[in-house]
Amino acid sequence: MFGFRSKSQVLSVQRMSVAGQVVDPRQTGGIPALLCKTSSAGIPARSGSVAGKADDVIVQSMDPDGTLEDTPRNELTVYNPFGAAVAGSVYITCKFVNNGYWIVDAEDCG
Repeated sequence: MFGFRSKSQVLSVQRMSVAGQVVDPRQTGGIPALLCKTSSAGIPARSGSVAGKADDVIVQSMDPDGTLEDTPRNELTVYNPFGAAVAGSVYITCKFVNNGYWIVDAEDCG
């Protein structure tokens, strides 16, 4: 379902550091996740069976007060497996799947 062949693969994912942020899969149901922000160009929609892709998605950090900030020089390549484009300059959550790919999980549609 999430690009892993078995539950044991999900449970074997360890804490990882991505773009300076520690990702602990125990806090995300076994699937590592990040809070990010798209560039002004957004992420294109899937075309047929080919996911859209953006190479300039910015990892966000959040302080205890909930303030979000860009994490300088920490951009990710993120794939969009959905039929609608992700808007530019919006917050998204990304999940780590398929042996090392980050995909859009949810978009701020507000």
